[in-house]
Amino acid sequence: MKEPVGLFTPCDWLTMWEGYRETKPKRHNHEPGVKYWKRLAERSEDMHEKAARTERANRVLSFIERTFPLTPGICVLDVGAGDGTLSIPLAQKGVKVTALDVTSDTLEVLEKKARLAQVHIETVCADWREIDLHQYNWTKEFDLVIASHTAAVSTQANFFKLEEASRDAVYYASFTKPHHNHFQDVLWPKIIGEEIAKLNYGVYFVFNWLYARGIIASVEEFTIQFQKTEEFMEVLKEFYEYYSIFTDLTQERKQIIEQVVYDKAKNGMVTRPIKMTTGSMIWHVNSANDDRMHTEGSTK
Repeated sequence: MKEPVGLFTPCDWLTMWEGYRETKPKRHNHEPGVKYWKRLAERSEDMHEKAARTERANRVLSFIERTFPLTPGICVLDVGAGDGTLSIPLAQKGVKVTALDVTSDTLEVLEKKARLAQVHIETVCADWREIDLHQYNWTKEFDLVIASHTAAVSTQANFFKLEEASRDAVYYASFTKPHHNHFQDVLWPKIIGEEIAKLNYGVYFVFNWLYARGIIASVEEFTIQFQKTEEFMEVLKEFYEYYSIFTDLTQERKQIIEQVVYDKAKNGMVTRPIKMTTGSMIWHVNSANDDRMHTEGSTK
């Protein structure tokens, strides 16, 4: 008689999640990354990109409200807030938002957008990975903590802090499928020297880790598609900054990038089809019988 197959424990899922993270590309330089995200925050968006941004925010807030009502006056912490994709529409609902990001320039863009939207958002420039919640008096301080597509929770220890800061719910989102991106598919192996990893399933490790703890998270996956058209030089600058995050950008590598972008340009403009699939999750942090089970396993 065969032995019954044992269920994975929370520790097992943490171990598998850690193994998945090791397949993701490593960042080589911090400063180019700061410059890259600042430029993306400051750039002008065309009508298609603005519409996609609004659609994404509406989908996320609608999904959250099916589990956690966004009533005026509740306190929300947006970890890795960027230029306010979620912070601003949250504040427009009367929610008290604290937006945290490691880049002061990006937060300045958020503050400018918040003024234009006539909402107040408290901004904190700090690295979530280094924050001591006790020092900030943030332990169980927020009704909802959100972390959407941010490297700030790229380790398990920093992910656990989301629950520690929340007294009720946590929202987490990451990509769940490879992007359909011609430039990335062509340039990555030429510049980095290896095929780009196609795995983007981190959100599912989190779901199963929660399930093994007795927590049933609400999950939704949705896809946003649009076309972005920009001037040749703007696209070139973006790719220079992006690939500088992962490697030293030699003159030879710059020439490779320039040729690939030039081949797709028409009349000095470059059109890029964008397709992104996001996995969103929300759960109540006190819904498990043993809320300390996540202390098992790696916290690297």
